[in-house]
Amino acid sequence: MDKKIPVIIPCCGIDSVYGLMTQEIALKVKEAVNKQAELFGLACLVNGETDAVQTIANTLCIVINGCNKECATNIVDIMGGDIDIEYIIDRLVAGVDTASLGTIVRLSESGERQVCEIASKLIANLKLTEKGAEK
Repeated sequence: MDKKIPVIIPCCGIDSVYGLMTQEIALKVKEAVNKQAELFGLACLVNGETDAVQTIANTLCIVINGCNKECATNIVDIMGGDIDIEYIIDRLVAGVDTASLGTIVRLSESGERQVCEIASKLIANLKLTEKGAEK
């Protein structure tokens, strides 16, 4: 994988709405930036797959954590990844009632709005990082 193309690594949190949000944000960002980033499954790292570990060792990582446990960040760190951008969803939506965001399987309108806002911020952050790297 080209070192200039970062990988987006969302958490696998299947026990809260925040985990669903990380997945949706990652998909929206990938769709928006197309070939400027790749999606990467955290499970590959958790399982210690050699190709996965080598990929993050040579690539900038965008990590999207669902909660303050920061599992995705911790796993990427342990496996030797270089984290360029890190988001923690429950901090970004602090003050918003969790139940109003949706459930572990479906986002509400409010949850969708939050996902779109966070994805837009991440896309802008990614583009700023790219421009900074070009200088």
